[in-house]
Amino acid sequence: MSASTGFGVKCSTFDEDIQSPMVTVQVGQGKKTFHVHQALICNKSAFFQSACTQATPPIVDLEQVPVQLFNIFYSWLYSGRLVYIIPKGSNATVREEFLPLLCKEYHEIPEDQSPGENNQPVGHQETPVKIEPEDIEEDNPGHVDCHGQDQGRPEAPGDDSLAVADFEAKDAKTWPIDVIVKLYTLGHYLEAQLFKNEVMNVIVDHATGCVIHGVLQHHPTRPLVKFVYENTPPRSLLRNIIVDLVVYQQAWDEPIEAWKGMPEEFLIKVMVSLGRRLPPKLCHECYQKAIVGNNLTDGDVEGLCLNKDKALFESSACYYHEHGTEEEREECKNICRQERKAKRREVKALKQAVTATA
Repeated sequence: MSASTGFGVKCSTFDEDIQSPMVTVQVGQGKKTFHVHQALICNKSAFFQSACTQATPPIVDLEQVPVQLFNIFYSWLYSGRLVYIIPKGSNATVREEFLPLLCKEYHEIPEDQSPGENNQPVGHQETPVKIEPEDIEEDNPGHVDCHGQDQGRPEAPGDDSLAVADFEAKDAKTWPIDVIVKLYTLGHYLEAQLFKNEVMNVIVDHATGCVIHGVLQHHPTRPLVKFVYENTPPRSLLRNIIVDLVVYQQAWDEPIEAWKGMPEEFLIKVMVSLGRRLPPKLCHECYQKAIVGNNLTDGDVEGLCLNKDKALFESSACYYHEHGTEEEREECKNICRQERKAKRREVKALKQAVTATA
């Protein structure tokens, strides 16, 4: 049976793909060589599909792509999972391998050579979305009501959370958000829709805190926000979730000067998103009054839940996925809904187990 590639073309089976010729990919300044089956990579990447039009498999040069990122993409092609394989002979830890990818340590690549830059082709543009009634979860509302009672929203940690994180090579949910975001921009550069959606799921896990393995949430730093806006096109879904992370998880105790020099589009979206929540952290009754008072009764208002003060990522990762067709969108929506239910059951069971042993 054939399967969807994620960009509107039907592909062969995995067994058929690995019988195809090998493509040589040279990655990074040191030209690290990867050999990958042509059909496998072309069925997942429109970039490689365009590069492999000749009868003889080409040598594809990705000089400006960090080797660590392509390592993960390469592993995903063959395993279907986001894992990091430490190079043979290396004594480095995963933390040490990822350190050059962190924005605070990152030396910017020239704009005309940067993966995921604005002039790269975009395969699909999403339309504005709204939260549908069936996506609203009544458990864990995450608000402080008008009487000051905490309803359970976790505080966003400071930037030092990265320093105590425990990175695991085979668990992308433990990786710093800088690495995950840059994986998404690689997926954009390679025009690999399925890969981008898989990466987005991890970003949503960072955002929702639904990971039950002790992983700390980590809101995006200003250097990371700048990286996103310098390496993605307008209407990018990655920009959408970065804005939501800031709006719903950012601590606002810094001076105004700290936000100077940020991308104009980013600041506008943050301002409008916060304005639509006025005032934030309301009880259900007061939030409904705020919605009506601000004339926000249109179900097509972008990125706004009309039933509860919550971000899109708290409802479904589907809102940040790319879809080639409406059928793909509906299928993705159903899958995400089932995954959310399964995660809530898992978290509930863990809480019960902790309570029982307390």
